[in-house]
Amino acid sequence: MLEYLNQNSGALTVIFTFIVALSTVVYAILTWKLVSETKALRKAQTEPKLSITLVNNEVAFGSVDMVIKNIGYGPAYNVSFKVEPDLEYQKGKFLSELGLLKNGIKYLAPQQEYRFFLTSLIGKFNELKNVTFYIIAKYYDA
Repeated sequence: MLEYLNQNSGALTVIFTFIVALSTVVYAILTWKLVSETKALRKAQTEPKLSITLVNNEVAFGSVDMVIKNIGYGPAYNVSFKVEPDLEYQKGKFLSELGLLKNGIKYLAPQQEYRFFLTSLIGKFNELKNVTFYIIAKYYDA
């Protein structure tokens, strides 16, 4: 066996060198993927994410609250809103004219939320149940 190894040492060196080179390439690819994943996770941990929902009021039956919440892990700055199409939520009152939606929010910390009464659905449910509208939020992060 020792004699065989001595006679074929050049070939064995080439084979083992190829194995080491292949292992290095695989290791470099895995490291690149790990760095990319770490970068994506770091970005996700510092980004704000806004959630705007309509929910039932917990106290007043038949009432609807609007909740604006930063569900991300980073602060949101200079938040502005646009309602398309504008919704008349009460007689003569439009959604885009509400204080927070009209003036925006200068700073919204992570997990901070604004919750306010929007309207009562008593007697209006049938006229509002098929209404579709969008609230577009624009903001800056760090």
